[in-house]
Amino acid sequence: MKKLIASFIIAFVCITGVKAQFGFVKKADIEKFKDSRMIVVLSNDSIYNASIKFAIERFWTFNAGFEFVHDTMMKPYNKGDYSFLTFAKGKKSNKIKAKLWSSEDDFNGLIITSKYRKRAKITELIAQGYCSNVIDTTDWYPELVRAVQILNNFFNYAVQAENDKAINYYTMTSNYPSDLTILSNKKLLVELGTLQMKGKEDASALFGNEVEEVDRDDINKAILTQDPDVVYVYAVYNEKYCDKIYVSAANSEVMHFINTSADNCKCVAKDLKGIKQRIDKAKK
Repeated sequence: MKKLIASFIIAFVCITGVKAQFGFVKKADIEKFKDSRMIVVLSNDSIYNASIKFAIERFWTFNAGFEFVHDTMMKPYNKGDYSFLTFAKGKKSNKIKAKLWSSEDDFNGLIITSKYRKRAKITELIAQGYCSNVIDTTDWYPELVRAVQILNNFFNYAVQAENDKAINYYTMTSNYPSDLTILSNKKLLVELGTLQMKGKEDASALFGNEVEEVDRDDINKAILTQDPDVVYVYAVYNEKYCDKIYVSAANSEVMHFINTSADNCKCVAKDLKGIKQRIDKAKK
């Protein structure tokens, strides 16, 4: 995961840390992508196909249009003004049963590329949107809704950004362009087993609002219903790094991003203190 929201950002430069959730491009490249037709590549997995169709048809608003094409029918798209959306399975995501694609970049989630390949080249990546390392059948819909929304948010922001600096890795990961003041009245959902408080540490006091540990299904429900009162945290990881991402259930706005070591994937007091400091700063 030598690379973020596209996710997930510096033009084809490898950086220690995560580059995805954002993109790898400059503003001029964003304009070029906007004029391309995005080919959403389908696989032999029916649940994945249904989920990505659902997410794209409802939440994708960027570029010149899109079409769904099965990966066995890609030959006519080898030439032309196209971009391609696929799902790359990371090395630490071996519990995902669907047979999908991969990337030279160790990444798990949706990727957009300038060329179609079973294994995407780093130099052809346009943007990435993280998904969880473990995805069961019922998780595909919420996972892909979030990833599509995060990518769509990035592109809609990037196309209006003042300059390349506004969309580079350092700017985006340290200060993603979301209104943090809206977190003042939202409940934070943390998946059971991933909240780690010590002694008298109180998660709700540290965050400044209600924090609740819930089943993953409850977080999935908040995503699918686009619950306006909920923000949640999820983590993705590989052998070296873990990324903890705070996201609103409605529209999947990235609120806070933490890149840390692979053995630090729990939601801890330091994380909550950090996001509370950003909220307080945003209020001033």
